[in-house]
Amino acid sequence: MSLLQLSLDDIPINLLLFRFTKNSFSCIDANNLALEELGTTKEGLTGMMLGDIFPSAKEVGFEDALLKLHHESTSLEVDITIQSLYSQYYWHCTKVQKLGNGDILTFFSDILQYKNIKNELDTMQQIAHIGHWKWDILKDVITWSDEVYRIFGEEPQSFKPTFEHFLSYLKKEDQTTLQELVNQAMQTKEPYSIEHQVNRQNGTIAYVQGSGSVEFSKKGEPIFLMGSVFDITKTRESLLKLQYSEEKFRKITETSLMGIFIYKEFYVYANNAFCDMCGYTLNQVLQKHPWELIELSSHESIKTIVERRLKGEEFPKEYTDLIYVHPDGSQRVMRVISQTIFYEGAYAGLGTVMDITDIQETKKKLELLAKTDNLTGISNRYYMNQVLDAKIVEFNRYKEDFILLMIDIDFFKRINDNFGHDIGDYILKEVTEIISLHIREGDELARWGGEEFLLLLPRTSQDEAKTVADKLRTLIDKHSFKNTSNITISIGMTAFTETDTKESLLKRVDTTLYIAKDNGRNCVVFNNSLQL
Repeated sequence: MSLLQLSLDDIPINLLLFRFTKNSFSCIDANNLALEELGTTKEGLTGMMLGDIFPSAKEVGFEDALLKLHHESTSLEVDITIQSLYSQYYWHCTKVQKLGNGDILTFFSDILQYKNIKNELDTMQQIAHIGHWKWDILKDVITWSDEVYRIFGEEPQSFKPTFEHFLSYLKKEDQTTLQELVNQAMQTKEPYSIEHQVNRQNGTIAYVQGSGSVEFSKKGEPIFLMGSVFDITKTRESLLKLQYSEEKFRKITETSLMGIFIYKEFYVYANNAFCDMCGYTLNQVLQKHPWELIELSSHESIKTIVERRLKGEEFPKEYTDLIYVHPDGSQRVMRVISQTIFYEGAYAGLGTVMDITDIQETKKKLELLAKTDNLTGISNRYYMNQVLDAKIVEFNRYKEDFILLMIDIDFFKRINDNFGHDIGDYILKEVTEIISLHIREGDELARWGGEEFLLLLPRTSQDEAKTVADKLRTLIDKHSFKNTSNITISIGMTAFTETDTKESLLKRVDTTLYIAKDNGRNCVVFNNSLQL
């Protein structure tokens, strides 16, 4: 074992070592902690290109940071959140260091809050028997959540799934139907739903409700197929028993954790789980029309479905997410699967219900974390890139002008060195708050990286933008920051033009910022004439 390996493994943080090759970077080494977090071996990781390990490396600016270090510096402080191909968790890169031989050592920490929320979501999926999956069509890489493995009778993450592997669990007729639905979804860009049998390796059979949708590139090419599988084995068995005995049906449904109901013009049956989910007693439920438990905006559409179902019409067995309103006005999101049955001499509707409110809220938390800077609470680089893409589309369609400001805290490294990183963090948050308090609703502020911020001003003239920039610069200059010397900022500004791309815009505003620094800092420079 080399001295370098001994030192890598002694450091309690994830470390990856990259070497510049083929105009990018390939991994040549990693410490044991990183390999354990990634769930791979050194042999499997060595030689992989940066973009294969971290598919979004270019998008989030990680590759650019390594290129800058390779050409210009010996070390860089960075603030990049990225997800690896191997891990379901996000990693946070805080520093990159160039070694004497030109190799680049990268320092990562896994984000515990993402782990905790991911674990909560996995637990909820296991309780609800819902798994999710994703197929990267271009790379032909499929990922399953743990619950998909369980539904298919396998140990979670015990193998890397393929589409052919997935099909091998299905009956031949279901294989054909699923392939037809996937091909149809790629052509129509509409989601699909299918109920099919799963033949497990241990000889048992499960029944699932599967659904999927295709994500397309800007060129209209399919790039991802994503979906979920809902284990309906117990529900299906319960429904089969319903055909033989009303008494057996009631015994089964009353012990089910899922809500089950039957309706005609009014509800005629509801199990305890459904009543608990809705917040009503059984007697109260039986006095309600099926749409009366649901939010007002859905009443008319539910009424129409009820009327058609009571006439015997069959509908595709697809789930619907509906908002149920409790007696106290609180709301819960329910996933409902219904079908038409013949009950007590007439057509009726039979439904099964699962409360997915907590899953939906966890999903929103994950989405918020993915676009928010952890330290300052404002948008991060990933989300700002999305905002820029949207504004460029609006410009090209409606000619809606916007100005982009790049703001940099002057001598920030000196502040960290002299006063400590806790003071540096305080200054970043204080500057963020000052700027946020003095921009308009609709302006977009993001932490771009380190001590740099981007501020997008839509529908703003150059003179108006210059006024805003001068005001912000003056506010920072006059502000009294605790435990440190005077703080100033430099600002580069530019306007998006018809000949611009996002890349040319960002490069010009970055160059303009450096002109402001070269002019002595604590100033504002506007430049729209740089030819880059």
